[in-house]
Amino acid sequence: MDFFTGTVVSNRVISEKCHLMKVETEKVLDYKPGQFIMVRGWKGFDPLLPRPFAIYNWREEEGRPILSFVFKVVGRGTSILSGLREGDRVQVNGPLGNGFSPPEGKERFILAGGGIGFSAVLPVARSLVDSGKDVRVLLGARTAGEIPRIGYVEEADRDHLLITTDDGSFGEKGIVTDFLERELEEVGEKERTLLFACGPPRMLKKVQELAERFGIETYLSLENYMACGFGVCLGCVVDRRTEEGIIRVRVCREGPIFRSSEVEIYD
Repeated sequence: MDFFTGTVVSNRVISEKCHLMKVETEKVLDYKPGQFIMVRGWKGFDPLLPRPFAIYNWREEEGRPILSFVFKVVGRGTSILSGLREGDRVQVNGPLGNGFSPPEGKERFILAGGGIGFSAVLPVARSLVDSGKDVRVLLGARTAGEIPRIGYVEEADRDHLLITTDDGSFGEKGIVTDFLERELEEVGEKERTLLFACGPPRMLKKVQELAERFGIETYLSLENYMACGFGVCLGCVVDRRTEEGIIRVRVCREGPIFRSSEVEIYD
């Protein structure tokens, strides 16, 4: 975990209310897909706290170390970030959280993202594709305007990417978990298949039910509200099932990625 200041390179609108920000850093830090950062783009203490975002990418671009992350404008902090331009400075803390490492023996991966959850799902998908895995991504949104105009979504073919919208304005009409259910019904070698999902609580609750019904090993990336990002404030705790019973764990430290079978989701 590092604290550092970076310089905004670009701040592009990629869908309704969502931005992709690129920040030049001193160096590229090692990270795992699924880890996150805490970002502050303002002086003083209004807002008081930084904001958490999944790391979309962190790599050399044209000889410069560039950190990329996606954010949705939902309040004062993200509104300020949406107004930043090239040359502005941001404070960053990260990488944070546990990230995703695929278990041994898994060759087929089904990834599902709902809403802003695509920002955690797509880095995992990119990493798996780069390592030669068979990857199928399902992304769901309410309308066409919420579909991100971003790398993997624009480049992947229909055999590897399915997009759904609630109103049918883009892709298939319906909710993403309905199409995920159909996908899981066709899974052959369940022991070689893994499901990964990120999205709102109601979606993840449904994913849990599907994972249990079909017997597919599943991991969830949680999007709980966070204040500090490194486990001090206890503002992001969730219930985790253990052999000894339910314990409370911090999404920012023990997560944000958990086995579906061990974490309680309340919708």
